[in-house]
Amino acid sequence: MTTRTLSTLCVVLCVLGSGLVLGDLLRWHRTLGLVRFFDADEFAYLHWAAHMAAGRVPYRDFFLFVPPGFGWFLMPLFFFGHGISPLIAARVMEFAVFTLLVGVTIGLFWLLRRSWLALLAGVFLAFLPLPFDKFIEVRPDTLAALLVTGGIVGEILWMREKGARYGVLAGVLYAASLIVLPKTLPGVVVGVGIAAGSAMGRGEDGKRGEGKRMVRMLAAPALGFLLPLLMFGVWCLSVGNLPLVLYSIFRLPFEVNEISRTFVMMPDLFFYPNAVYFGAGGWGEALLVNHALWMAGLVFGLYRLLTPVLTRGKTYLWEELLLALNFLALVFFYVEFIPLKHAQYLIPIAVFVAWYSADMLDSLWQKMKRSTAGIVVFGVAALGLLGLLYSVNAAAEQPKLAGTNTQNLTALAVLYRTLPRATPVLDLVGSMLYYPDPYYACCLPIGQFAAYLSRPLPPLAAALEREKVPYIYQGEPGRVSTLLPADQEYIRLHYHPVADGDPALLVRH
Repeated sequence: MTTRTLSTLCVVLCVLGSGLVLGDLLRWHRTLGLVRFFDADEFAYLHWAAHMAAGRVPYRDFFLFVPPGFGWFLMPLFFFGHGISPLIAARVMEFAVFTLLVGVTIGLFWLLRRSWLALLAGVFLAFLPLPFDKFIEVRPDTLAALLVTGGIVGEILWMREKGARYGVLAGVLYAASLIVLPKTLPGVVVGVGIAAGSAMGRGEDGKRGEGKRMVRMLAAPALGFLLPLLMFGVWCLSVGNLPLVLYSIFRLPFEVNEISRTFVMMPDLFFYPNAVYFGAGGWGEALLVNHALWMAGLVFGLYRLLTPVLTRGKTYLWEELLLALNFLALVFFYVEFIPLKHAQYLIPIAVFVAWYSADMLDSLWQKMKRSTAGIVVFGVAALGLLGLLYSVNAAAEQPKLAGTNTQNLTALAVLYRTLPRATPVLDLVGSMLYYPDPYYACCLPIGQFAAYLSRPLPPLAAALEREKVPYIYQGEPGRVSTLLPADQEYIRLHYHPVADGDPALLVRH
């Protein structure tokens, strides 16, 4: 058998193996997404989206400290669904978004490396135990990562002069990511900087007018970037209180995150042994393989940043820098600037960890495929790695199926059927999607950050007394304990659990 034939056989077997394992990993994401318990933050986003769908306006009618982009994304669920169905549909949507993110990651790898190992980038992304669970939760992070990654693909095609439409597409996706989640700013800044550098570099040969050519080159991405932001600006004006909107988007998030002074979260918090992400405590297989991939991705990403010309020469310098600087900016932003380092903020970093881990193996493959022995060794190792990922993933995810959403959804379905929809409910979690909010803020532990707000919230106890609010939904564990002491005391004196003893719903005496 010739080296070429053996190489083809190796590629075919590895591609088939990668496809099968990727399919199984996505199946686990779908299964876990349908059965896993809902986090309180997920209910908050769904609650806000439900109220937006009902005609209420963010910032003006209810407290919000993120842009409304993700709420707009979720709104159609409440046009076509009711009861608990939008909750399940939202998880299905998140699975679809994650599947697209995997696909775009694979496409990005193929675009830059033209290698069958592109599939392995998707496998690694779908495997990573940290942040496996967060990919399918109802949060803006996965959607924002998809938009930025799609923007990178569009920018690369634009830099290759495949058409101005790709520049427009890149600009639109970058801007949309900011409207969904401002934490994409580091990637957007890198994308804008690389676009400007690439456009300037086109005129350095002296054969063209540098200034005019640069302006023409940048017109497409600039147009794409500005259009969504201008439309969003018009919407902000339509709210009727621009100072409040600007405060809510640009200053309020920093004030709310001042609680990081009390709840300190170190960058490596989730990388220590824990059963939540790795299926079991201790230094088990899932944790070790996860850490190996993270280390491989971080090290090789840094290597690509320091040696961008060595990869494919000067012709593709800007493309290599676009990826590597994005990666570095995201890691630096997470470590140095994000105050509350929750696991979902690892999502955009995980995309590059998976990408550069596959890139490292592709670099190794390019060397080993030159000899028969190298092909055999690489093929056996690659298939062994795929088998390892398959078995480790199943062992890590199986225990998580015990934490189901069945009891929670059943209880909510009963409440939705029995509690009249016109009944005001102070919702401290977000689960009461369809009920009027009697207070400006909902769905959050407002007592924990109230002291940091430069625009204080109205007194809660006074609002409860004035409106004679009949119900408080605090969820489990009870979020009443996160309110200010005076508000807790008022609720203790005027509310008690409903007749069946359910501590989640309190009724006024």
